[in-house]
Amino acid sequence: MIQTVIFISALICAVIFSSARADACTLFAAAGDDFVMGGGTLIAKTRDRWPQYNGARLYAPKDGYSYYAIVAGRESGNMTPRGGINEKGLAVVTASASAASMALLCKLPLIGNISANLLSHCANVEEAIEHIHGYRGQFVMLADKRETALVVISPDGTPHVTRAKRSHLYRTNHYAEPELECFNVKPAVSSHVRYERIRTLLNETPNPFSIDDFIRFADDRHDGPDNSIWRTGGESRVITQAALVVHIPPNGSPDIYVKYIKDPAQKEKFETLRLNAQDIFNASTRTYDV
Repeated sequence: MIQTVIFISALICAVIFSSARADACTLFAAAGDDFVMGGGTLIAKTRDRWPQYNGARLYAPKDGYSYYAIVAGRESGNMTPRGGINEKGLAVVTASASAASMALLCKLPLIGNISANLLSHCANVEEAIEHIHGYRGQFVMLADKRETALVVISPDGTPHVTRAKRSHLYRTNHYAEPELECFNVKPAVSSHVRYERIRTLLNETPNPFSIDDFIRFADDRHDGPDNSIWRTGGESRVITQAALVVHIPPNGSPDIYVKYIKDPAQKEKFETLRLNAQDIFNASTRTYDV
C-alpha cells in the first residue's frame, strides 16, 4: 500500500512537471537611453517546446487589467497565456528552471498561470515584484517604461531580484547564480549554449538596441537546430514555437512584435504580427474574457 501511494505520488509529480514546467525559453531585456533606442525598455521571449498550437489573444478580465499575450496549448481550444503586456504598460515573460531538481520542483503548488496572474493584477515592475509569491523554479522577467527586472525563484520558493534601469538582462533555463547552481541537476546543454549566445549578442551589438535588433536576436540560428535561440529541431523534437518582443517607450504606446507557429502540423508556417498597444487596448470589443 505504501509503495502504491509513493508510486502514484511520483507519477502525479512527473505529470505536473512535464506538463507545467517543460517550456524552454530565452528571455532578454534592456532599459535606459544608453541601451534602448528612443528610451524606455525592450523585453523579449522565445518559447521552445515540442510542437503545440500557438496564438496571440487579448484578455479582458472582469476583475483586472486587460492584457495581450502569446498563448499555447496541446489543443487549439485550450491555450493559456505564456507572456505578454497589459493595458498599463507592464510586460511579463517567464521561463522554467528545467535544469533544476525535479524532487524539489514537484512540490510546486498549483496556484495558476503566473503570466496571467501578474498581467491582470499589476501595473508596473514594482507591483509585480511584490505580487510574486507561491511559485518555485521560475524565471520571471519584467518591464515597464522605467525599468526592467529579473526575478529568479529558487526551487524552495525564494525570490532573487535584479532590477535594471540602465543595463541589460538575460536568462535561459538554468540557475546561473553561484549560490543556486547546486540545483542544476541536468546537463541543460541547450540552455547553456543559448545563455552564452544571448550574452554575446547583447554585449557585442552596438548600443542602443532597437526593437529590430531584439527581433533579430530572437531569430538567431547561430548554434544549429537544437541549441540556437530560434530552434528548428534536429535530434530533439523541441522547436521554437513563438517569439514576443516589446518596446515600451518613455512616452507613447508600446510596440509589439509576435511570431508563432499556429498549427503544429505545419511547423514551417509562421504567423507574424507588428502591433501597437494603443490599437489593441482601445478596441471597442473585447473578445476574450477570463
